[in-house]
Amino acid sequence: MKDVFIILWTQDMYHPTTRRCIEGLKATDLSMAELITYDNAYNPAFVQTDLYEDIADYCEGRPMILIRDTVMVKDAQWVYKLLQCVNSSGASVVGCVHKYKDTASGYYGVDFNVEMDIINYAGATNHPDYAYTCAVAGPLILIMKPEMIHFDPEYNNTDHIYLDICMQQWLKEGRVAAALDVVATNVGDPLRDMRHFKGKWGEFIKNELPARLKKPEDVKSGKYGG
Repeated sequence: MKDVFIILWTQDMYHPTTRRCIEGLKATDLSMAELITYDNAYNPAFVQTDLYEDIADYCEGRPMILIRDTVMVKDAQWVYKLLQCVNSSGASVVGCVHKYKDTASGYYGVDFNVEMDIINYAGATNHPDYAYTCAVAGPLILIMKPEMIHFDPEYNNTDHIYLDICMQQWLKEGRVAAALDVVATNVGDPLRDMRHFKGKWGEFIKNELPARLKKPEDVKSGKYGG
């Protein structure tokens, strides 16, 4: 088995967007990664979280990268750089910089205001390699310990599942970071309809998350990273 599993699910293996995504991934260095592609063939009963739970068992504790076919990655060393971000930041959940098709600039993460009525995309930092963030911009996310994550089926097949994964990491006193030297192009749509996420995580974000975000020194002391 390889060191890392890349999990890509799609509704149509032969759709031009999916083919571009897969061809782009195969053109990068996957020497330490195993690419697993799942085509649900537009099955209305398909739930991505069920797939992730099964793959997490298959990984047997190895890290996995969740990615959608809307994402294009051209950086040959992107897998290596994500793992380097883990080592540098002490985070166990890592994302990257995203550029959406209809935006001029990229962003690496998502922030929430205290009332949870809006989200802001985080795209400015002074750190050269990585940045901590409430949640990484999806859908591309490295999970170092997938066996510790619960994949909530209530999100159906939306990208909100990636936000939920990040909140779980903060709740467990881990950290979430983005590798700023990895850029992905996303042809999908930004996040919409946050009702379930807000209902589940609103109080935690208001009352506990701000204090946890203000403790980067704990990473150096070894408190975080698990």
